Amino acid sequence: MDSDKKQNTLEKQLKTIGQKTRIEILKKLKHVHFPITFSKLQKQVIDNNLSSVNLSFHLNALKKCDLILSSEEGYTITSMGEQILDKILSIEQIINKETKRKMIRTSKYSKELFDINKIEEYLVNEGELDRFLARQIAHEVEERLSKTNIEYLTAPLMREYINAILLENSLEEVRHKLTRLGTPPYEVLKLFNSSDNGITPDNFINKLGSDVSEQFLLLNLIPKNLADLYLSGEIALLNLNYWSLRPLSMHLNMETLIEYTFQEYHNMPKRFEKGREFTCLILNFTNILYRLKQFYSGELILSDFNKKFLSYFNFSEEKSYLFNLLANQILRFNKFPQDNRIHLSLDFNYDPDYTKDYNTQSSIDLRFLLHLTKIAKDLKNYRNPLCLIDYSKFNNPSLSNPHVNDIFSNIDIKNTIFYNGNCSGSLTSSIIKTLNPNENYLILDKILINLYKISIDARQNDDLFLDLLQEKLDLVF
Repeated sequence: MDSDKKQNTLEKQLKTIGQKTRIEILKKLKHVHFPITFSKLQKQVIDNNLSSVNLSFHLNALKKCDLILSSEEGYTITSMGEQILDKILSIEQIINKETKRKMIRTSKYSKELFDINKIEEYLVNEGELDRFLARQIAHEVEERLSKTNIEYLTAPLMREYINAILLENSLEEVRHKLTRLGTPPYEVLKLFNSSDNGITPDNFINKLGSDVSEQFLLLNLIPKNLADLYLSGEIALLNLNYWSLRPLSMHLNMETLIEYTFQEYHNMPKRFEKGREFTCLILNFTNILYRLKQFYSGELILSDFNKKFLSYFNFSEEKSYLFNLLANQILRFNKFPQDNRIHLSLDFNYDPDYTKDYNTQSSIDLRFLLHLTKIAKDLKNYRNPLCLIDYSKFNNPSLSNPHVNDIFSNIDIKNTIFYNGNCSGSLTSSIIKTLNPNENYLILDKILINLYKISIDARQNDDLFLDLLQEKLDLVF
């Protein structure tokens, strides 16, 4: 009688643990020393397949056999549950050893048996290989693994196995598609242990993310010959991490930006007399600038900045504190947390046909630049925006103005570019011509060709130099 009872108990236990989900529950509970809540257990065991498995049903079955306990804090494994799980794992190891099937440690930090079907699907879905050839490669992988003494493989090592076999079968393009993106652990550790104060937690994450974005661009987005030119130093691409995500620069005419500001803030007055009205204009305008900041990597160029924006600020000296506010906002906007480069360019254009009072405009510009220079010195670590100045009207005797000389005396020469608006339109700080400064442009990016390397290869042969240069231009475009 006792023998029959024990037999029934054994059958009951075997029947209970004979399902994969229940074994997974026991495994999860065994590796923690505190109760696990239902929701957390559901996420760890069932993952995304919530609709197909009733977790409560499996938990109740394990509880009835005294394999787990439940409380208000959650679920824990019993002593008997631990012992039975150990026996199950021993059986699993025996089966694996006898069948010589390898264990794979997946990228989700779990172990599973080698499955030839998963390799086949991996080659078809990610490598875009036809199914017949994918099946052949998968069988070859299985055959080679059976001859090794490795107990279990990691997912990266498994991919290396597959990639090696693909190369042996002259399937380089397929291997190229399967390349994984990321930073080697050694490089991550160097960055993690860096004594550089600039490596903040956010910068650490941004750096690793930028590395992946750059690798994705070079491996998957741009033509292979262009990537090879970049890697060999024959060309240079700017802002590689954002190269395919957003343009290098935005060139906006101030008239467009002011119109948009008035549309967005329709309660803002159209005429400005009181201090609070100017304050409203400054804050709303800079708020629009901040909205644009995420859409470019290099700089924002504001064409006709003085004629179509600073011209509003024709007020008495008692309101000069408003220039402090404007200068402060512009300097803060120009600073990007990830670098110390200039990201804002202001275009100063002196056109008597447009500006009703040329002398008044230059006086306003001078007052603004004086405040900008002073605030920049006070703030520290903030750089003045780049000033783009059209000098084409300065030689006109009818436009002589003492304020213009004062302006030149108070601008940061290192952050200034002079251009001739009569023949080139306006310029960007990247020295790119914009033929019509009244229009808006997106400057997608720049590709720089290494002329020094071409000159070395040409060995002082001018004809060869031009041929090599043309060859690079053809490869790029």
